[in-house]
Amino acid sequence: MFYASGNIRSGIYLKTLYRGDTDRKIVSITFDDGPSELTEKVLEVLKQHNVQATFFLIGQRIAERPNIAKLIVDHGHIVGAHTWSHNGRFTICNYKIAKDEIEKGVEQIREVCRKNVKLFRPPFGVTNPNIARALKETGHLVIGWNVRMFDTIPLIPMGVKIKRLITKVRPGSVIQLHDKCANADIILDKML
Repeated sequence: MFYASGNIRSGIYLKTLYRGDTDRKIVSITFDDGPSELTEKVLEVLKQHNVQATFFLIGQRIAERPNIAKLIVDHGHIVGAHTWSHNGRFTICNYKIAKDEIEKGVEQIREVCRKNVKLFRPPFGVTNPNIARALKETGHLVIGWNVRMFDTIPLIPMGVKIKRLITKVRPGSVIQLHDKCANADIILDKML
């Protein structure tokens, strides 16, 4: 059950999209945990490369940086919800707390970005029966990933992170990055 809860691709509790079914050389680039003080740099790199991405936003961070959240949408990127607070206890919370966290984050996106979001990414990629029940009620499509580069771990050298990413990427991959990480823009630029 630990594997089922801790691996977003397990599909035990709910269906999760974590890769595309294609042979074409296309991937989906996603960012978690924003908006942050580094998001604008990430947006500039995406613009330079003419690439669209999906940003899974945290409600509290939208409240702190509403202009950056709006900028993401203005640049034509897709936004999805990533709870209100990204609290570590979300992974073990009861149904009511899970639903409240999801709905409050979604409402913040609606208020600031003027978007009704259908995509949701659970913090840490963790699911459980309570989170699954809440998401079935809210009707959100859960998006996972099949490639991550561990960009949140500062001890891993940038070259190792990029090499890992490039060796794991396949047609249809969903790549998980974080726009809050130091050098997020440089990593993205090298990757692209």
